[in-house]
Order: sequence, then structure tokens, then C-alpha cells
Amino acid sequence: MDHSKRLGIRAALATALLGATLPWIRVNPHAEAQLLTYISGMGSGLETYGFLVVPLVLVTFAGTVLEYPWISTGPFRAGVGGAMVALPLWFSWWTGYGVSGSLIMGSGVYVTAVGGVVLLVLERRALSRFVPGSG
Repeated sequence: MDHSKRLGIRAALATALLGATLPWIRVNPHAEAQLLTYISGMGSGLETYGFLVVPLVLVTFAGTVLEYPWISTGPFRAGVGGAMVALPLWFSWWTGYGVSGSLIMGSGVYVTAVGGVVLLVLERRALSRFVPGSG
């Protein structure tokens, strides 16, 4: 693996880790009714499902740095990237917060998903093995 890809992987993992610590839920400033309650996830994503991202990032980072044979592979990192994209999508579907209403998705959801997308883009060669006709 070349140096620029290694840096890209570390940046994607750091982005996902940052997204896990940012709020996943926030009050919509444009809603007519302002809520005065505190819901888990308004302080940090670690209060909701962001805590699932931390072990994935740490295992992937350690495996990439220490070059464990089964972790330091493109398909493993692509799977982690897919999980970091799927988790925020599932969270938005399950909670139903979305982008309108009195409670909306916080920045942590989007930052985590961006980290996952970057990891998927960096591991596109590993993904092409599973797409028929792509090489």
C-alpha cells in the first residue's frame, strides 16, 4: 500500500471517529415548537449508536498500522466503510428524525457517513471484485 492511500485511510478513520463524538441529534432551529428536553445523542454521538463506530475504527486503525493479515486488507476496510455508511442511514430511518421536524439529525451522522464514503472510495478496487463485469 502506498503512502498516500495509507494517509487517506487514516484520514477517513479519523473523520469517522470525529463523527462518532459529534452530536447525532439536535433541535431544529426552524421548527415552530422548541423543545426543552434533552435526548441521548444531543451531547455526543457516543450516547446513541456512535459508540459502535469507535471499536470499528480502532480495530481497523490498529490492523492497518500493525499490518495484521486479515485486518489490513481492502475487503475488510471496505466492509468497515460500508458499516460506517449504513449505521447513520439506519439510525436516520429507525429514529425518523431526518431533516425536518422538531428534532433533526446532527452533524455527527453526516461526518461519520463521509468518513465511510471516503473509505469506500479508497477501497474501490476491493469492492470491484464483488461487482460483476467491473474487472
